[in-house]
Amino acid sequence: MQHRNALKCIGATLLSLYGADVLAAEASGKRPNILFCIADDASWMSMSAYGCTYVRTPSFDRLAREGILFRNCFTTNPKCSPSRATLLLEELGELDNTLIVATADNGMPFPRVKGQVYDDDFHLPLAIRWGRASKGGRVVGDFISFSDMAPTFLEAAGLSPLAEMTGRSFLQVLIASGSGQIDPRRDRIIVGKERHDIGRPGDVGYPVRAIRTRQYLYVRNFKPDRWPAGNPETGYTNVDDSPTKRLLLEQHDTGNDRYYKLSTGKRPAEELYDLAKDPHCMENLAGDAKLAQIKTQLWEEMRAVLVAQKDPRILGNGAIFDSYQYVGPKGHSWDAVMGKKQP
Repeated sequence: MQHRNALKCIGATLLSLYGADVLAAEASGKRPNILFCIADDASWMSMSAYGCTYVRTPSFDRLAREGILFRNCFTTNPKCSPSRATLLLEELGELDNTLIVATADNGMPFPRVKGQVYDDDFHLPLAIRWGRASKGGRVVGDFISFSDMAPTFLEAAGLSPLAEMTGRSFLQVLIASGSGQIDPRRDRIIVGKERHDIGRPGDVGYPVRAIRTRQYLYVRNFKPDRWPAGNPETGYTNVDDSPTKRLLLEQHDTGNDRYYKLSTGKRPAEELYDLAKDPHCMENLAGDAKLAQIKTQLWEEMRAVLVAQKDPRILGNGAIFDSYQYVGPKGHSWDAVMGKKQP
């Protein structure tokens, strides 16, 4: 663990040093440094800047206080790969010329959170400080996607986003002076996942797409016959090992399945949650006739966006995602685990 965290810190430092030479700010005619700090498995609700009382996050809180606290930042694919970084020293005299971004890769590593397409996982903390270029002490409600980060960094550097990028720069949100909703178009987000981990027959993924608005989360599970958290035979590989996971499985063995089913059970093709009343996505309203029109509208809107982005899953070629070779450790693959269970 210490070795992994050291590598994460080194990665953040290298990013900042690279930015010192290459990236940029217009106000002074001098290019800004860009420091992107990403925490591992840190839910937005665990940051004290959002009101958390059981965890202290002074560095994040300082960025939020001196910069902008975003209430609606989302990852487009909720599982880690980038990791925790550290905030960078004022000692270089570059603080006011550094665009500092602090966020997380996904939510806490608990069942039904990490790796699952529910708000507790893909709704992330985000605080950004940019010295004199961006007014501090603001709280912004615009929806920000992880796919918006790269276009924003490029525009801050005076460069144009690549044509292949589906995200939109939110530089104008950064340099605005007010709080609340800055850009009225930023009021929804598209989320998705394919293969997060292996451990199903053929080591296939669990394809999902979702659209999240201010009030609703609509989820389309394309393969509801598959286990969303991984197969029972291989130990639910898309749920991190923990005392909580062990407790769920122990409860399952005694016939107490409420939380086991919520965390690992198979899911219907459609899910719909009213986040205003149900922020933790516990009551699926997809079968509620009163919400049928809303459900249809959300599906059609999401489908149109994904078609425009040429998403293979929507265009009927979703199997291509499972054809990509998995290059990580295969000790928990379907063949490896089931082979060990053979007499």
